[in-house]
Amino acid sequence: MIHESKPHPFIAGVADFYFMFYALGAIIGILNSLFKVITPPLFLLVFYPLFIIIVILYYKIWSKKTLWLSPGELFAGRTTVRNKKEWINPYRINRFLLYFALFITMFFWGNSWDVLSRGEIISTNKCIFTIITLVLAAAGSVQIGMRKIVGIIFILIPLLYNFVLSFFLDSVAQEIPQGSTISIEEFALFGRYFYGSIILLNVIMFAFYYFVSRKGTKKQ
Repeated sequence: MIHESKPHPFIAGVADFYFMFYALGAIIGILNSLFKVITPPLFLLVFYPLFIIIVILYYKIWSKKTLWLSPGELFAGRTTVRNKKEWINPYRINRFLLYFALFITMFFWGNSWDVLSRGEIISTNKCIFTIITLVLAAAGSVQIGMRKIVGIIFILIPLLYNFVLSFFLDSVAQEIPQGSTISIEEFALFGRYFYGSIILLNVIMFAFYYFVSRKGTKKQ
């Protein structure tokens, strides 16, 4: 049984904004690693207003004229029912805390391309790994929004990988920004606490929402 929800274009729009930013970073990352194209500092910020305009136009105009669903719409619970778009809530309870946890994770991964703004050249392997990470993060966020268990798996894969990596100082040393005065041990410790916290936040929030909504479904 479909549980209808009030519209959430703002939530969907913010998610779409992040997904477009991920895609732009991937394109610039490929140009950087393969062709040594260096972008000016804060170059990515120039696209912020453009992405905001695209999101606003989509939800004000285009979204009403097509049955195609953007990743942000799927994330926020929009679906098609009898050739008509409908907003639903697969969890059947307020999703504020769930969205809060997901947006914190999305914001963190959004900083993955900061190295480009510092005028550095990244390796092809680093570029590929970052793209895979962002694809998993984006796909996982959308799947969690749809109440799919596979979503939390996608979210956790890159987080767990980086958490484990924080115990290997040689790998940690490669991640420290150039010119930083922080020691390898301090950076590694910070990584363990940080990734551990993000992992726990996502697991706890998804488990809570998933099983609470499951109880509600059984009662019906």
